[in-house]
Amino acid sequence: MKPDENQNTVTESNPSVVTSGQTPSTDNTQLSPVNTTINTSPTPKSRKKLLIVLVVVLVIVLIGGGAYALYKHNHKAKPVTSSTTKTNIVSSTAPATSNAVTIDYVTIQTGVNESQDYPMDAAKTALGHYVYIDTSGSLNNSSTDLGGKLVYDGQSVYSGSDLDTGSYVISQNGLHYAYMKYDNSTANIYVDNKLVQSVPNQSSSSAVTLYAVSNSGQDYAYGYAVPTSQSSSVFAIFKDGKQIFQNKSTIFTVDFSDDLSHYVAIVQIPTDSNDNVSDDVIKDGTNEGSGNQAFISPDGSQYISLANNSSETNGTVSVDSKSVGTVTEVNGGGNSIAINNNGTYAFTDFADHLVNINGTNHTIPSTIPNDCGQGCINLFALNQDATHYIVGDYKPVGGGGAVWYMDGKSVTLTGDIEGLEFNNNTLYVYKWSN
Repeated sequence: MKPDENQNTVTESNPSVVTSGQTPSTDNTQLSPVNTTINTSPTPKSRKKLLIVLVVVLVIVLIGGGAYALYKHNHKAKPVTSSTTKTNIVSSTAPATSNAVTIDYVTIQTGVNESQDYPMDAAKTALGHYVYIDTSGSLNNSSTDLGGKLVYDGQSVYSGSDLDTGSYVISQNGLHYAYMKYDNSTANIYVDNKLVQSVPNQSSSSAVTLYAVSNSGQDYAYGYAVPTSQSSSVFAIFKDGKQIFQNKSTIFTVDFSDDLSHYVAIVQIPTDSNDNVSDDVIKDGTNEGSGNQAFISPDGSQYISLANNSSETNGTVSVDSKSVGTVTEVNGGGNSIAINNNGTYAFTDFADHLVNINGTNHTIPSTIPNDCGQGCINLFALNQDATHYIVGDYKPVGGGGAVWYMDGKSVTLTGDIEGLEFNNNTLYVYKWSN
């Protein structure tokens, strides 16, 4: 079936369920009760009449009850079926009781010619929702990285020359977004278009980094270099305006749980007085050892990390600091890692053409590039119980067309694809269109 090229509109609070079907019967027909008046001091003749009446009543009740049961059986509610299905694919690796994968295309209308590859890698996506900044208009100033139009689920929610084009996020449930505007040297943070924090005395538009907004929309996180003197500063992470971590050197990445109560960060740690450093994993303020990538589960209970060796040719994957496997690295990167609330995890090894799920290797095609440093876009997604995965590349180096591989077999996806995301057995495919 040809995928729907139009943008999917979600009208419910849970974008993963959009249903249509026969409405369950609302007929509340009930049998009327039989009223019988009985003399409490019967004569022999009346007792005989009473017995006859009771027999008649019993027969009426039995017949009425059977008829009502038959009515309810013939008028029971029909099951509701999904109206968002574009393609159903039965997994070859999933248990027999699991459902087929439903592929749901979410089209991001940019109004820009696709040949410009704009704004590739720019959208933040979650459960069928998305947010991005359109910098194609006259509002944008490329020298300051300011100005543009913020688009959430296809609607322009803010447009101005003070918009920071590098800092905008979406909550993990897709229901909230946050962005920054600059007023001279003050960075102003907005959640759902409401000002929640102002950070003054910033030297440039890139000084403050917006990290996350919570599923409730009540919490937000950001970071910047806090001056400690005229000549020095520390890098710090803030939640709701309060500092929760600081580091003397660079903070590369920060990943938060969906309520922002836990986080993991990749930071640079000085190792000696000769300016040698190491990249380490910080979990809720505690150094967990070396790492170059780290992600935390949505509930914050576990995290997964990848640490390259010194030559960046091999890497070790760990869950909560315990090694679960190794990968071959090409040009120091390109592999993906993922972890869920229930402890299921996965990682890719493109050089060796493998996906490892909970310690079991699954072979993937060699046509998926093992070196993603030259403009290709390798994508990977794992569903919550690890019964489904997809891996591939929509723009392979050297051409040859897109390559997608799901649950042990090749699949076809259409369009300029920005991202992939599972929600249980629904696969969201985010793609661009002008």
